[in-house]
Amino acid sequence: MLLALAAIWGSSFMFIKVAVREVAPGEVVFGRVVVGTLALIPAAPLLVGRERTLAALRRFWFPLLLLGVFNAALPFWFLAWSEKRLDSGLAAVLQASMPLFTAAITYAVSQTQRVTGLRFAGVVVGFLGVLLLVGEQPRGDVLSALAVLLTAFLYAASSVYAGERLREAPALVISLGSLAFATVATLPLGLAELPGSVPGWKVIGSVVALGAAGLSLAYLLYFSLIVGSGAPYAALVTYLVPALALVYGAIFLGESVTGTDLGGLALILAGVALGTGALRRRRLDSARVSDLLHEHVERFNAGVRTGDWAPMVERFGENAEIEFHGVPVGPFVGRAAIAAAYREQPPDDELRVLEQRQVNGRIEARYAWLAEPDVAAGELFLTPSGGEIRKLVVTFDRGVTWS
Repeated sequence: MLLALAAIWGSSFMFIKVAVREVAPGEVVFGRVVVGTLALIPAAPLLVGRERTLAALRRFWFPLLLLGVFNAALPFWFLAWSEKRLDSGLAAVLQASMPLFTAAITYAVSQTQRVTGLRFAGVVVGFLGVLLLVGEQPRGDVLSALAVLLTAFLYAASSVYAGERLREAPALVISLGSLAFATVATLPLGLAELPGSVPGWKVIGSVVALGAAGLSLAYLLYFSLIVGSGAPYAALVTYLVPALALVYGAIFLGESVTGTDLGGLALILAGVALGTGALRRRRLDSARVSDLLHEHVERFNAGVRTGDWAPMVERFGENAEIEFHGVPVGPFVGRAAIAAAYREQPPDDELRVLEQRQVNGRIEARYAWLAEPDVAAGELFLTPSGGEIRKLVVTFDRGVTWS
């Protein structure tokens, strides 16, 4: 799934290059967001629920409007405009600097997060790679390269903003809402730049691919990766996209890959790995997920003893889910629903973990009840997200064993 996502996003730069050869950037962007919005309209209610989708759109309309402008309409246009002159592979490499801008913006706006030590060195190294690539461009192409960097900056600023204002919104609804507002924002320019004749099939196919695959399908894959394997694993796509874009450009568009391109790519990706703390975070993720499970078990057992389930429920995300397999209850969605379920049907025994393992960022455990501490009662499947429980599946399967 990760490779499929990287392949789709890596090809987006190639499709943009093909499209802007015949039509104006505004037309490419408008067609892209229209197709993406139309593809997500049936997906969001189906996967999130109609009522929940409409409620989230009403509640978060203004942040979604800002994302539509600054995370879609403007950066999409700057990228399309820049590829009128730049190779698609080079644009992808420059845009890979987005996590560096995220680290810098987070440092500027946060009083608690500081970029020091290796992370500061990583930001410096990454921007040296950016300077290498921009400085290598002919005078007429420098402005185009800077436009790609502005795209990366807008993506970074939007991600920081969304992390603060849209924590409680379903990710798929964020995608749908922001693209819908982007469609409205780009409509005037899209109509003004309509071509005088019907574009060729390559252009039409490229725009459809940018919307249907590069936005809607890619979003579904990306958020599925986050839910199933965790955000750190999904973030690995950052390292694959620019390399694949260089390959696409070389094979299908005849673009040259220079030593400067490869050197700049190496510096940027090394800077991203250090500057975002990705290397250190990957070493700590395993311990953090394990701690989350043990904390859940401790709070669960405390709830059994005291009847107070509030501390346990605090570790669940606002829109977390819990499922029970083997008993006719649930599923329950949302922290409030989970708390009500435990209050109304409280367990009468404490549990203990017999053994556990981690698979793609999710923790799995065999558990037993205290009354029979050596007999497995079932399994727990815990999916974390941002230090909270995103989803918990509890099975009741007495005597279950692992091979």
